[in-house]
Amino acid sequence: MTGQRDAADKQSEYMRDGLAETRKAADAAVESAGTADESLVAVQRPFVHVQGFHQSMRWDDLPDGTPTNIEYRVTPILENSGATPTVDMRLVVEYEVRTTPLPAGFDFSYSESMAPVVIGPHGHLSAATGVIPASDLVAVKNGSRHVYVWGTAGYADVFDPAGLVHEVRFCYRITNVLGDPANPRTAKNPAGTDVEYTLFMHSEHNSAR
Repeated sequence: MTGQRDAADKQSEYMRDGLAETRKAADAAVESAGTADESLVAVQRPFVHVQGFHQSMRWDDLPDGTPTNIEYRVTPILENSGATPTVDMRLVVEYEVRTTPLPAGFDFSYSESMAPVVIGPHGHLSAATGVIPASDLVAVKNGSRHVYVWGTAGYADVFDPAGLVHEVRFCYRITNVLGDPANPRTAKNPAGTDVEYTLFMHSEHNSAR
């Protein structure tokens, strides 16, 4: 009887060990599945950032071909590098011409409300265009004016459309103005100058998550 009891106890011990290992395996499988889901979301979810800026110019020609009413236009281009579209995306952009640089801790406020937009998978969106008169760009070149563009966008994703809101914020300033913005080279004004400028990332209000 003692031998049978010992065998039964040993068998029970084996069964307990087996159940414990089964539970561990099941827990590991659940954890692995959760990790796989998180990885899938991280790879497939929309991720919006500033891809660059489109720069253009418009003007009117005087009878002798001299350009007048010259405007320089800047358009932020947002890119969704993810494999799924944005959900409930809202976007707002602001332009400001200042006599002083933005101070540290500046409150990036907006004169307009956020507007609904959408960016498809690996898609692009042209945001609101800023119109800069030639006189302001001349002032930027000589250091008496500072031109900034900043914006904020919030959006969800298809994996949790009512859940976590992603956000992108950006702020850039115009700098390194080359040529004479008041006398650009055009087809009817070949004696003008080639005008170039750079949009440089500001030290604050730039993030994406």
